Parts: sequence; C-alpha cells; structure tokens
Amino acid sequence: MNDEVFRHCQVLESCRQRSGRMLSVVDLVERGTLSLKAAAVCLEVISNGGSFLVGARPGGSGKTTVMVALLNFIPSGLDIVATDSPRKLRPDFYTRPACVLCPEIGSGPYYGYLWGREKLTAFFSLKRHGHLLASNLHADTLEEAREQICVQNGVWPSLFEAIELHLFLQVEKTGKRILRSGWWLSGSGRYQEIIKDGLLTSSLPFEPKRLARPVSFLETLLNNGVKTLPEVRAGVLSYLKG
Repeated sequence: MNDEVFRHCQVLESCRQRSGRMLSVVDLVERGTLSLKAAAVCLEVISNGGSFLVGARPGGSGKTTVMVALLNFIPSGLDIVATDSPRKLRPDFYTRPACVLCPEIGSGPYYGYLWGREKLTAFFSLKRHGHLLASNLHADTLEEAREQICVQNGVWPSLFEAIELHLFLQVEKTGKRILRSGWWLSGSGRYQEIIKDGLLTSSLPFEPKRLARPVSFLETLLNNGVKTLPEVRAGVLSYLKG
C-alpha cells in the first residue's frame, strides 16, 4: 500500500461506526445497493471533482457506508480533511484543494458533525475555494435535504448548489439497502433526476458513451475479486492516470 492510499484510507477508517471490514463500492454492487451503471456514473462525476451528499431518513440505512465507498472515487492528489475542528471550515486553513468531509450534517457532539447556519455556511462556502465536499444527512428526498439545510439551518440556496450530486437510499422490507434516486445539478442550475428507482434515466450529466470506460473498469474490479477499500482506491488511482 503506497503512502497516498494509506493516508486516504486512514481518514475513511475514522468514519467507522460498526465492527468488521468497511464495504467498498465493489461490495455494494455485489449486494445490489448500487447498480453497476449507477456506480459508474458516481465514479465519473466524483472523479471529476463533483461534490456529493448521501441521504436516507432512517438510521442504519447505509448512508455512511455508501459515502465512504464513494470517497474512493475522488481525484488523485486530494487529501480528505474531516470537519472535526472549526479551523478546518476556514479557507485559510488550506494551502491546496482538498476533499472536505463532514461525517454527517446533523446535531450532536459527534465526530465532525455540523449543524447550524454558521458552520454549514462555512462548509458549503468551501466549494467556492476549489474544494470537493462530501457528507450525508437524514433525508429521503432532494426536497427534504434542501429543507434541512436551507430552511432549518438558514443556508443560502446558492450555497446548497455547491453539491452537484445528491444520492438517496431506501431500505426495503427485506432489509436490503438500495440507491433509490440520484439528482445531478445541471449546467442550467437545476437539479435533474439521473437515477430513479435504482435505474439510470435519460438525464445523464454526460454523453452515455462516456459510461463505457468506468463500467469496464468496475467490471474488471468485480471479476478480479478486488474488494477492500485500499485495493479499490489503488485501482481507482491507476484508472485516473489512464
């Protein structure tokens, strides 16, 4: 494991909420939480600097698991910096672009949690300074996420749009967790649903032919039995160089 992969995965481990191996995107595809094509869309968007939030109202629905797995898709060279200190919400803390991780948008004295107008405004404003943002929250829909962030916390709607990709999970009666919907901020400044009931829609953020390469890459990981977070991150770094 090289130093970049080691540092990256150390921060991912800080998000651990349960014992056992943290799941990778390969695990999530195999379990049916994400379809292969939905995972490929996430890879294409996030690896090109797209910020993202993962939402689900119930606890234990897999928000953190999916968020951590998708953090393996961030561009090469970006350190992950968790919001466990107020100074990490200040632009002058950073000397270069980073992936700023809020482990959860929510109240409570937990590691890195953010709540309140001042803190969340500072977090979302970091996008304007060239940083990629990632977090999760207890919301089932785009409207619920907007209500929490903009109404309950008073964050300006223009700052809400710092997030290009919103993903919402659902727990089925069988207990299976699935990515139910995904919304992408289009160039027109409006959110479009790109994943509906787990399937891709026609409103993709890029030409459909661009999916071929990330789909092929993820298929290779699946076929080669690559599963752990460090293994997948190393694979993604090689993919991004190509």
